[in-house]
Amino acid sequence: MLVYLSRKAEGIHSSNLFVGKLMNCFTKAKINYTHKIKDNWDVGLVLINSNEPTLFNKGPIVQRLDGIYFNTDDKSMKSNIGIKNTYQKSAGVIFQSALAKNIVSKNFGPPPKENTVIINGTIIDHLCNPKELLTNSLPKLMAKISRFDKKIICVGKWRQIKRLSSIVKGFIEYQRTNNNACLIIVGPIDDKERALFDKKYPNIICVGHVDNNSVRHLQMISDVCLNLSFTDSCPSAVIEAIANGTPCVVTKNQGIIEIMKNNEDGVILDVDDWDYMPISYNRDIKEIDSVIVADAIAKCVKMGRHSFRHDLSMSITADKYIQFLKKCARK
Repeated sequence: MLVYLSRKAEGIHSSNLFVGKLMNCFTKAKINYTHKIKDNWDVGLVLINSNEPTLFNKGPIVQRLDGIYFNTDDKSMKSNIGIKNTYQKSAGVIFQSALAKNIVSKNFGPPPKENTVIINGTIIDHLCNPKELLTNSLPKLMAKISRFDKKIICVGKWRQIKRLSSIVKGFIEYQRTNNNACLIIVGPIDDKERALFDKKYPNIICVGHVDNNSVRHLQMISDVCLNLSFTDSCPSAVIEAIANGTPCVVTKNQGIIEIMKNNEDGVILDVDDWDYMPISYNRDIKEIDSVIVADAIAKCVKMGRHSFRHDLSMSITADKYIQFLKKCARK
């Protein structure tokens, strides 16, 4: 089987890290792929949408979809036109979560007959020594955080929907009775906000951007991972945290809850009733009470780190992709 992969899938930059891992698994499984539309491929895989006018005439296309744009406050919803067009033309759709399937179906209509839900996989680092690796790669950071007994981590591109302010306020509340804890914020934030944390809150450590391996290793030495996003189809950082043993605090409108095990993988906050229709970020996204967040952090700390989730390994996920692509391929 020869698989066409759209140019969006060619790199392994932050937005395509999962696809980079997927391509590596394809190579190991001896699945050939090409980025050239003109090649005689059997099935195509596109990320989110394709603007190639001749693509759908060449063969069956599978769309990998994590959701749609739904913020009525900006112009991003115009991007839904291309996503819907690809959705309607595709021979099959891979949804990143059942949540994503519900969101897309509610707004675009039923998916094609061939559709499936495949949760993202990740690398399981059960044989590594994360403290040693981080001491070598990020020595100054490790020197700063090693003095804290409890480490809370959050990872993201800090847009409004991610609710970083609720994370910070919840941590400060938790710190009232746990003063030897730190909050590790991974991902770029506003310079003024970072300066405020540095000056006023020495237990809040802003890491900025680090490579994906370092993110995973930071999660592995942390006691809790926080993701308070209003919604998130399948957050890779949380997948990596759970797969590598870190309990997580998440909200109920996240696809991650579909793979969380009760009383082991973390705490699900019952906030944000949502009917999957477009919302105004400015009007509809509310802060989460800091006491609720602090209590959830405490529960996760009490749970302790859990065993590795080998069912979330990238090789298992890649095999599911391969089987579905074969199902949709040219007969």
